[in-house]
Order: sequence, then structure tokens, then C-alpha cells
Amino acid sequence: AAARRGRAAAPRALTAAPLAPLCLGDDLSALKYSSLAGLAGIAYTAAFIARNGAANGFAALPVWRVGPGTLVLANTLVVAFLCHYNAVQYYRELARKFRNPRTYARAVSAGAALTALVFGCTLFGGAAAFGGDAMPNVLNNFGTGPGATLARLGTGVAILSGFPLMFAGLKAALDGAAPGWTAVKWRRRLTHAGALAGG
Repeated sequence: AAARRGRAAAPRALTAAPLAPLCLGDDLSALKYSSLAGLAGIAYTAAFIARNGAANGFAALPVWRVGPGTLVLANTLVVAFLCHYNAVQYYRELARKFRNPRTYARAVSAGAALTALVFGCTLFGGAAAFGGDAMPNVLNNFGTGPGATLARLGTGVAILSGFPLMFAGLKAALDGAAPGWTAVKWRRRLTHAGALAGG
């Protein structure tokens, strides 16, 4: 019972700090450091999984086999490249000297390429390392060694740092749904805080 209460309290503690200050900011500039930490965490995780997969070789992977996991893969790919709901805000908050379509297109292309690289490393690395025994969360296949523990920590940091970016999309939707209400700063902040607490 105590362990269950502890698990239930963890999301509330994470919502209070560090997520609330990051989610309730007026712009995305507050997220630059947490985003860099998340990027470092997921880069380590992808490299860790790819290195273990490379040790087993990448031959004879069933790349084109279709099965029940295909829908899971399709959903994962959709989520991996889901950033359109913040695209306008990203562009609007760029420094003036970088705010032009050409620079933005280059940044978006680089981001998509890096995302594809991360997913390729984890997908093919996990399949090469464990084959059909790979679990949906492939990190669970690695046991409790220090490298796997650090990869889990890095993934956790990446998830936490990504949440405020998704919440920014919800804030924009709420502001657009009730522009008269959210035009007043205290009402806008109250609405955003209520959405965060209710989630």
C-alpha cells in the first residue's frame, strides 16, 4: 500500500516541480535548457541501444515483415514526427536574425533527420540485440547494469523535457478557443494552471 501511494505521489511531485514552471511560462525560451538535457539523454539512449545491436550484427533483420507490431511502429513514427502543433510558435519565437523561411526549413529538416537517426538506432539496435524477444520498451531487456540505468534516466529526462513542448500546444488551443477570456493575463494563467492540474 505504501509503495502504491508513493507511485501515485510521484506524478504530482513532478507536476509541481519541475514541470509547472516549464509548462506555465509565457514563451518557449524557458525550455531551451531542459530541451538540451532531454536531447542529451535520448542521444545517449540511442547510442547505447545501437552499440549493443551492432555487437550482435545487423544481418537478417525482418525489415519488411508485417505483423501486429506494425501498427505500433506506425503509431510510434507518427508521434516521433509530431511537431506541427507548435510550428508557428517555434517560428515566431526565433531570434529576428534567424526568422526567415529558409533558415527555418533547414532547422526543421535537420530536426527530422536527427529524429529518424534516433529511431533507426533504437529500432534496428533493439531488433539486432534481442530479435523477437525485444520488449515494447527495449530498455527492459537490458537488466540493471549501469549503462542501462543511465539510458533509462536519459529517457526519463527526455520525456519530462518533452512534456512542456506538448503542453504549449494545449495552451495555444485553449487560448484560441476562448480568446476573450484568455486575453486577460491572470485568467490565461489560471486556465493554463487548471489544465495542467487536471491532466
